[in-house]
Amino acid sequence: MDVVSAMRTSLSCTHQLTQLSDDDCLTIFRTKAFGDGGPRETQRLLDIGRRMVEKCKGVPLAVNALGGLLYSKHEEQEWESIEKSEMWSLLEINDEILPILRLSFDHLPSPSLKSSFAYCSIFPKDQVIIKDDLIQLWMGLGYLQPSSGRKEEMEELGNEYFVTLLRNSLFEEVEFDEYNNITSCKIHDLVHDLALHASKGTCLTLDASEVKNYPDVQHLSLIFTKETRLDISKENVGILRTLFLEGHLPQNTNDFKCIRALRCLEESSMKEESCAEELSCSIPKSIHLRYLDLTKTPIVKVPKFITKLYHLETLKLPYNISELPPDFCNLASLRHFYLGEINVLERFMELPRDFYILETGRKRRLMTMNIGQLKYLLTLPFFVVGKGSGHRIEELGSLSKLRGRLHVYDLQHVKDKEEAEKAQILGKSDIKEIQFHWDEILEESKNNHGDVLEGLKPHWNVKGLSLRNFGGRRWASWMSRDYYSLLMLVKIELMNCWLCEQVPTLGHLPHLAIVKMGGLNNLKHIGHEFYGQDECIIDNCDRREATAPRIFLTLSELRLVDMPQLEEWSYVSPLLASAASMINSFPCLQILEIEECPKLIAIPATFNGSTSLQRLSINGCTELTCLPEGVLQPTLVKISIDNCPNLKKLNSIDETEAVAVNGSTSLQQLLIRGCPELMCLPKGLLQPTLEDMVISWCPKLETPNPDALRSLTSLKQLEIRDCPNWGRGWEEGLFCTTNVRILSLGDFGEEYIKLPWPSTSAPSQPSTSAPSPPWRHLTSVKNLRLYGWPEVKSLPDQLEHLPALIDFIIRGFSGLESLPECLRNLSSLKYLGIFDCPLLEKRCEKGGEDWHKIAHIPRIYIDNRKIQGS
Repeated sequence: MDVVSAMRTSLSCTHQLTQLSDDDCLTIFRTKAFGDGGPRETQRLLDIGRRMVEKCKGVPLAVNALGGLLYSKHEEQEWESIEKSEMWSLLEINDEILPILRLSFDHLPSPSLKSSFAYCSIFPKDQVIIKDDLIQLWMGLGYLQPSSGRKEEMEELGNEYFVTLLRNSLFEEVEFDEYNNITSCKIHDLVHDLALHASKGTCLTLDASEVKNYPDVQHLSLIFTKETRLDISKENVGILRTLFLEGHLPQNTNDFKCIRALRCLEESSMKEESCAEELSCSIPKSIHLRYLDLTKTPIVKVPKFITKLYHLETLKLPYNISELPPDFCNLASLRHFYLGEINVLERFMELPRDFYILETGRKRRLMTMNIGQLKYLLTLPFFVVGKGSGHRIEELGSLSKLRGRLHVYDLQHVKDKEEAEKAQILGKSDIKEIQFHWDEILEESKNNHGDVLEGLKPHWNVKGLSLRNFGGRRWASWMSRDYYSLLMLVKIELMNCWLCEQVPTLGHLPHLAIVKMGGLNNLKHIGHEFYGQDECIIDNCDRREATAPRIFLTLSELRLVDMPQLEEWSYVSPLLASAASMINSFPCLQILEIEECPKLIAIPATFNGSTSLQRLSINGCTELTCLPEGVLQPTLVKISIDNCPNLKKLNSIDETEAVAVNGSTSLQQLLIRGCPELMCLPKGLLQPTLEDMVISWCPKLETPNPDALRSLTSLKQLEIRDCPNWGRGWEEGLFCTTNVRILSLGDFGEEYIKLPWPSTSAPSQPSTSAPSPPWRHLTSVKNLRLYGWPEVKSLPDQLEHLPALIDFIIRGFSGLESLPECLRNLSSLKYLGIFDCPLLEKRCEKGGEDWHKIAHIPRIYIDNRKIQGS
């Protein structure tokens, strides 16, 4: 286990309690102090540690800080020295945790690390601190200077600093991305106090109205509570190195010639023109600026003066920037370049295609030429390939230090494999996620897509790979046949690869966790090539005594979306059909989504080995007749089946038999919609843990056993529509749903001349297995929607037993002649909507026959007409 993984395990169980038992404290301490890379656990060290842990008085933060401190001490004498520290006496006198944290701070290994920690006090308490942002600020202020003889980048040293502070519990609430990289942290309030104390007055966060002369302040964060302009005192101007602003720039920013880091936040009243003018008038003389963050300003055009900031290392610009200066490549020291992103861009296939096209075009116009001249660049948000000089893909070849994420657009402009290789993607070992984008598939360019993809082979260390609008018929060899090319891959997304006729080979990859494929219009079959079953495996599986292949061992999320030609998804080749039950696959799968695959006939029974499936979503699979055996796992939290008109069973065994989910306590959401051939639910599917149940447009679905319905004591949202057989089940079976907040009912059919509704007493024949309490009505319902049909002439009188009702909508009651008198008594009702109820239109208008029943309701709508309220 590496250091970060060990810390992740430790952090997951810390800082949750104000006081822990001695045994729990010792467990946390041992995890922290003797973790991977720490000293060897001996009885002597454990005894010393136990005595110090007892002095922490059960406080998790103190125990973690102590363990982190001792992690770096490998000698017994060092442990004894810390045990004898004067800080323990301060702890006993003051009964505070701060002295222990001060001890951890005092033992930090270098003055620059101590300065880096003290600098964190510039962030407000409880603020999320982005790790890379913090490291770039440290770098801009000169804290990250590798010692002589070390060739590491400043960012690598900054990461060491961050990990050391985290190990010493000076950081907490760490968050990770999908690749297990730390992205952010917070600082405990007591640790923030320590950092502020350690800064010795050099770091301050103030309301602008409180600004006065602070002779030692070097790092200042100002918050403007109202529109104002002020000057920083002359005593501070010369020594100021950091300035964070929320509002207008100070009038004398011209004097900030020594400032190193500047962050400007948008004030709601600030316009783009005035903001750009302020920046152009204030920053040009800040020639020592290393860090400039304009992400949250309203500017749309980059001021030209920025290209004269020759020492600038980090530049962050807002998303709505329309163009970059033509001489952008003059920023010779630039290491990190960011453009603000819209979050939806990172969400898989939720972006409308027309927006995606506009976004690609915007990036094309924004791309500056000769970006390859920025030799020190590590972070580049995207690169757009052009046809002219300074825009070709060879510009990427000069950026040998690129790391993190890289999106490459307009690859249709690359002629062949040889030109693609000039980008030298293979040599960029620090790029962790890469996206390759082609524009629309054009007849003159689509034939070279596969050749170009061959030349874009990434380093084997890449963890995320995405292809969008790829126009080749086959994947690159490094995606399907070279088993070691993508050895560290964690996530792969294949979107709108219209012409591909097969899926790539992925089942063998040891770290693969996420597979998303959508818009593969030419794909008709998913077979054994998907799993990586070669001839050797086929031969082995024909013999019962052979070891079964293990595939997709780490996969947690599998999504197949919008594949209109997909007809068959088989688990194995015909040679392996008899050995299918032997094969161990998908043991870690948590999410399975299959959507808009209208020709798919069956889903293979590949999930018997999965013991962690939590979310199952099947949508738009019109030819599917049943779900595979073993997919209804006890671990399921959500099941969503939508628009599957030929689905007859939810599992391949007899529906009357109990399925794997029987006895589960996990299922919380059950949504079944648009399945007109579905006859019944498997026994055991309805669980007491169910909180959200939606059953609609399933006309043949039989009513479950009343005992099963009565067990749904946790329901908070319930919808039953277009299910005529469920009318009686709702009325007779759901007697314990007193927690329901949202209730939607109706469309039960002409069999009923009134809307089914529970009676006010217990059922005439209560369950013999567990006596049912008297009906307590739906006293918690706040939102009620009723859907009717012509035969219904009145609403149930029991509506008066809904004292918490706030929103009430009725729709489609074409035969409803009047509203019930009981509505007058519903004092909590705030909204009434009446739609497609023609007999009620005049009665419910002001002065109508039913107006006195509803006049107290603040908002009333009839169809699209507002009758009352805003």
